[in-house]
Amino acid sequence: MNVFGKILCASALSMASLVAIAPSSASAQVNCRLVQGIGRAVEFDILQQANNALPYEERLSKRKRLRVNGVDQVNFSGCQVSLRANVHLKRKIRRDAHGHIWMVGQVTDLNIGDRRVCISNIRLNRVKLSRTMRVGEAIYRKVANNRIPRRICSRF
Repeated sequence: MNVFGKILCASALSMASLVAIAPSSASAQVNCRLVQGIGRAVEFDILQQANNALPYEERLSKRKRLRVNGVDQVNFSGCQVSLRANVHLKRKIRRDAHGHIWMVGQVTDLNIGDRRVCISNIRLNRVKLSRTMRVGEAIYRKVANNRIPRRICSRF
C-alpha cells in the first residue's frame, strides 16, 4: 500500500474505533450527522492514531522520496473527511522541499456489527511545497491521484 493509503487507513481505523461507541445498529447506511459529530468530538484522538503509523517514506522515483512526517489536521463535514499532512520531498538533484498535502475522502460504509468502516472517493486535493512551482505541484497531485486506492476498508 502506498503512503496515501497508509495515512487514510490509519485515520479510518481510528475513526471506526471511535464511531463504535455511538448508539447505532449494525447497518450499511451511514448517518453523516453521527460521523461528523463524533469525528469533531474526537479529532485529537484521530490525529494521535493516524500519527502512530508515521513517519512513512515512499520512493517516488530514482531521485525522489516522499516522507510523510505527520498529520496536522483532520476535519469532518458530514461524511466527508479531510486531512492535512506535513511532508518532506527528498531530491537528489535539486534542494529538498517541504510543505503540506491535503486529502479528502467520503465515509461510505459504516457497519458497527461487522466492525468495519470504508472510505471512498479518496483523492489528493492540494499540494503546497517549498521550492516547487505550481506546475510541479500539479504534476505531483496528478501522479498521486493515479496511485491512491479509490476505496479503503478497515476493521476495528
